[in-house]
Amino acid sequence: LTHSTASAAMLFILALAKRLPAQERMARSGNWGAQARVTGDDLVGQTLGIVGLGRISWELIRLLEPFEMRVLAYSRHCRPREAAAHKVELVSLHTLLRASDYVSLHCELSDSTRGFMGEREFGLMKRSASFINTARGPVVDEKALTEALASKRIRAAAIDVFEQEPTAPD
Repeated sequence: LTHSTASAAMLFILALAKRLPAQERMARSGNWGAQARVTGDDLVGQTLGIVGLGRISWELIRLLEPFEMRVLAYSRHCRPREAAAHKVELVSLHTLLRASDYVSLHCELSDSTRGFMGEREFGLMKRSASFINTARGPVVDEKALTEALASKRIRAAAIDVFEQEPTAPD
């Protein structure tokens, strides 16, 4: 599932950058006057923060190479030489969350990562940042994520996995 999961993360990043949901709503409503507000952003020069560097993360980095994004990573297991060879800057979690335009979660689920992304972490992110989770649902405190989105503490999120699957309709 390495390539398919990395491709899903890439799809989410592109959809968030181009504000695809807002563009769809605009097109369906016929409100073409809103087009200038929903055209979205280019990825060139934007910063991608990756939490956890494993096979899926490396594949995502490879797929996003043409977009010329700056890549920051927080990983407990990555070797600095390996990161440098791929132009990945290893940084603290605090630095990654503060500096990234997109934060993509790729760590494994363990006792130490359960609820890893919570209120404190979302509070460190830029208000203009987007969050992507293709890792495991329980790594994210869903209540904290919901609150960060509702209060516009972060701009958007794309979620492929949930704490409880299937999710409740509400």
